[in-house]
Amino acid sequence: MTDCDIEEFDQSYTSIPFYDMMLRNGKNTGRYKDNQFKIECIAPEEYFKEVSRFHQTTSEMEKGATWSSRVDEYKKKTMEGSPMPIPLLDYNSRVAEGRHRAMAAIQLGIKKMPVLVITKYKKY
Repeated sequence: MTDCDIEEFDQSYTSIPFYDMMLRNGKNTGRYKDNQFKIECIAPEEYFKEVSRFHQTTSEMEKGATWSSRVDEYKKKTMEGSPMPIPLLDYNSRVAEGRHRAMAAIQLGIKKMPVLVITKYKKY
């Protein structure tokens, strides 16, 4: 785990199998030996800024692209004790997954959240 152990997030998965395998297998092992990734503690607002850089939009546009029903679903499950998968930022392929989770974190008053940050991986 990291120094960003937030009970509202489960750091063992992202909900995307490729990235979940990275988390399960760890870096510098087996077929993932050339990967560079870590879990960073990021403010949800900062997450939206990074996503907007990927998509060449604004943070407000990214927030506006979230569905309130999906955000509410994450909030409800979290308040019932079921943690959310961690969001991710893949700087290698410019993939960002987790806007609804980040919006739920903002609405729940969570100041920082764990995010899987990938800076390099080898494609197979």
